[in-house]
Amino acid sequence: MNTLEELRLTLERHAGGPEDSAGIAQGAEARAGSIRRRRRVAGSAVAAVLVVAAAVGVPVAVGRKSSEPPPPSSVVKPHYRDASQLSVAMADGSPFALTNRGGDGVGQFASIRNRGDITSPRPGEAGLNAGAELLAYNPGEFDPAKLKQGEQVTVAGHPAWFSTALTFAASNVVPEGIYPTIGWEESSGVWVLVYTSDDGWQGHEAGKKAQLTEVADDVRLPAVTGVRTPFQFGWVPQGLPVSYVSIRDLPGIDPDARIGFGKSGYPTMQDLASGWPLSVTSTPDTNRDWPTIKADLGSPATIGGRNVWYVPRPSTLNSSGSPTGADLVVETGNCLVYLSVPERDVIGERDLKRMATEMTVSSCTDAKSWKPPVKG
Repeated sequence: MNTLEELRLTLERHAGGPEDSAGIAQGAEARAGSIRRRRRVAGSAVAAVLVVAAAVGVPVAVGRKSSEPPPPSSVVKPHYRDASQLSVAMADGSPFALTNRGGDGVGQFASIRNRGDITSPRPGEAGLNAGAELLAYNPGEFDPAKLKQGEQVTVAGHPAWFSTALTFAASNVVPEGIYPTIGWEESSGVWVLVYTSDDGWQGHEAGKKAQLTEVADDVRLPAVTGVRTPFQFGWVPQGLPVSYVSIRDLPGIDPDARIGFGKSGYPTMQDLASGWPLSVTSTPDTNRDWPTIKADLGSPATIGGRNVWYVPRPSTLNSSGSPTGADLVVETGNCLVYLSVPERDVIGERDLKRMATEMTVSSCTDAKSWKPPVKG
């Protein structure tokens, strides 16, 4: 790894990316990576496609099933949540936990993993339900017609459907494919899909249905709450709203936060902070490659006592980002905060440095200290 972009992408994946995360994220984070590697044979290829797509501006559909049409425009869509709000949780006492959660204006996504796998030095114990992926579509954003062609089942006392016909497009969590899915509608009008991307499920539908049902039974959608991040901005260029969030704040796993501002050029429900007019990523500064990358950045400027590097593209420090963009890296406390724009003529150096000037940062490793990403 010798570029800032590779560091950013690796850190974005380190909740369970295809690469060995030893040295990138420590302890339980490495175990979580092993869990997902076991579930993603094709993950490395997917990550490579996503990097290329980000570089050339090719949309990579994530979340909405390519086999299903979008909902009719005439459907009334009652307001349920803003893009900066999340509601997915697991039941108290559940053996499953959310290792990553996020969303945009269309819905939410989450990775659900077995706590036994997360804490085990040898994840993947035979017979242990590893967990699943989750999508939760805001009211009016999902057409359930194809799902309802499947088998009707019961989840947590309410009707649901088990299907093996839904096609999921590629994300940084799963490769494109048709996966076993259990879906149901909440009383709020939210449609929840719990699915697994395990290979070789054909011929084992009954077993997959049982595993998904166990996970789905523990999914809860309590009150909608605003996300919190290590950073908080007092000013955002053009007043851009928060349009995408991805949070990892599970104790025992290195936290991180990613925020997208403005309208993305990418499809919705995409667990990758790319395509936004402005995006911000924060991670702990414990990455073993950071000293080398820091040296490559050269002498920093200082803003409020923090080291700051402004890097216009094209640059050897960002091999896959838009050549008309720029990056601002802020080293503060135990955090690295990465501000990125695809068009530096639209949001320029002065804008990014003003954001850094009017930014407060708490601990990157203590999610209890986090605040809303934009000051109210």
